[in-house]
Amino acid sequence: MADFTHLGKLRVQDDATAEYTFFRIAGEPTLTVRAAHESNRDFFNAALKRSKAAMRRSRGRKNQMPTQEMIEQARQEDIVLFAKYVVVSWTGVIDAEDQDVEMTPEVCAQFLDAIPPDMFTELRAFCLDIENFREDGLDSEDLEDLLGN
Repeated sequence: MADFTHLGKLRVQDDATAEYTFFRIAGEPTLTVRAAHESNRDFFNAALKRSKAAMRRSRGRKNQMPTQEMIEQARQEDIVLFAKYVVVSWTGVIDAEDQDVEMTPEVCAQFLDAIPPDMFTELRAFCLDIENFREDGLDSEDLEDLLGN
């Protein structure tokens, strides 16, 4: 039987996090985030449940083009999921009076809703890119083994 245990080094750990900075926002708030991916089981299960509900709602509306309202609803649902399961902590997030804001899922959802939609889209893309969460624990010998050299 073949031994592929060396490939385990490529697996993203369940607790892997990365830093995401909003450079265009004053103070450059930085969020510590988890992957919006199946390695983040809580997020993944909630996203699957949401998809199942969306499929039930769309039955009977074959070939319906997405509307602006549908897109906005999906963004709002993503904001809730990100605030609850993806954003772990933050630094540099301030309110309108320049006061630091403590991170809670509810306040995080307010922050994500307040930023421009394109900035949330960029955060979402970062969290969907699993490479941002993969450990760089492979040395050149490991890499050559994986490539079959």
